[in-house]
Amino acid sequence: MSPLPGTELGAIFDSVAAHLPTFEVAHTRGAFADADSIRNLLGAAGFREVDVELIAVEAIWGKDLADATEFLFEWGPVRHHRALAGPAADDEVYAAISAGLEPYLTPDGVRMPNTAWLTTATAPLP
Repeated sequence: MSPLPGTELGAIFDSVAAHLPTFEVAHTRGAFADADSIRNLLGAAGFREVDVELIAVEAIWGKDLADATEFLFEWGPVRHHRALAGPAADDEVYAAISAGLEPYLTPDGVRMPNTAWLTTATAPLP
């Protein structure tokens, strides 16, 4: 299962997972996984007027294909699972990332949609 289902980054991670059997990124679980979880966490911490909105933006992932590929290749979770698998999988992982990013290569760098939770809240005064 993709760690980021329905997203461009999730599709790239799916191709990485084909070469790293233990690969998993837990963005779809935990306290920041969805709007309700974020609201509950911040509400329990005393915040009020919690507003959570899923936004999509075009993110710049690197100045060129090699730069963007290296960024994801060395990203913490990918690096960790590469270490678990050993160096034999590195070439395949690098190629999978590069192939996944290639459709997003523009003259201005690698630009790919990204999503995030835009969250605002009010902290009570002491």
